[in-house]
Amino acid sequence: MPRGLSIIALPLALTAAVVAGCCTATQGVAPSQTAGRDTVLYAAPFDKVWGAVVATLAEEEYPIGAIEKSSGLITTQQVILDLYANRDVVPPRDPCAFGLPKVFTTLRVMLNVFVTSQDSGSTRVKITAHFEGFEEGMNAGWNACRSNGLLEKRLLDAVRAKL
Repeated sequence: MPRGLSIIALPLALTAAVVAGCCTATQGVAPSQTAGRDTVLYAAPFDKVWGAVVATLAEEEYPIGAIEKSSGLITTQQVILDLYANRDVVPPRDPCAFGLPKVFTTLRVMLNVFVTSQDSGSTRVKITAHFEGFEEGMNAGWNACRSNGLLEKRLLDAVRAKL
């Protein structure tokens, strides 16, 4: 190989290796959240907001796995989502999104909801969504996906509509 070509080829090969490494999903890694879409402060008392959160989860068909009103924690069971109908809830460059070599056929999510009373008489609600996509083929299995905050925002908007 001519010397000039190897000087160009090495940086290209290193860049390709880094990009390929960034596109690999890691199982069991907690997904990160998009700041600003997963938390809302409502100008309403805790009990009213708590009721609206529980009603929203029930209406949206998220079965509750654990509920502890005293600590403000609600955890849902995992819910299987239609990947095509919910393709907007993970970032476009995430391993679970379309357009990358992986083929995901199913998307599932589990929610942690924290409802906390604030000193001002308002109530803070934070929703953390843990997404996973199922990859078909030789490397079949569930892969963690990041949330872009859209599902959380939809749920928080539904809570607001009940207040």
